Amino acid sequence: MRMLTDYEEQKDRLIFTSSSPEVYYGFTGNLGARRSTFDRYGPFVERPRGADVIFVRRVVDGEGCQAAAYCDDMCVENGEMDGLLAYYQKVSTYGRSWQSYRHINNARPLRTSERMAAFRNCVRENHDSWYKGVVLLAILVGGLLCWGYGSLMGRWRRPS
Repeated sequence: MRMLTDYEEQKDRLIFTSSSPEVYYGFTGNLGARRSTFDRYGPFVERPRGADVIFVRRVVDGEGCQAAAYCDDMCVENGEMDGLLAYYQKVSTYGRSWQSYRHINNARPLRTSERMAAFRNCVRENHDSWYKGVVLLAILVGGLLCWGYGSLMGRWRRPS
């Protein structure tokens, strides 16, 4: 699972150094915000999932992409992703919740080219063997299929 965690970190770094506000998102398990920012752009909207994304997008839309940052030095242990099945469930849930908030703030998922850039950076920075790269790519393709399934389910059952 380490290589999957490394990929997710690369993906976050790519997103939070991007100048494309529509890809910015929030994950409240490790989100920090100044009180003045929260007072201006909060509170969180009440919804089952995605309220953190809506909040971050409000901030980015109001202050620009530089208002949200990825901090390499910050490390948070998160029990949400403790295995491959949990990862696939997580990305399926993200696909479903994206359908519920995308109309609110014009969010978009990463393009295949952006995901491949994060994948290449991950393999390169970790000096992974070609075998590990192929395994990671297979896992990510499975994740993309799960995200697509979740997104499809979200279209059929639009949560509030």
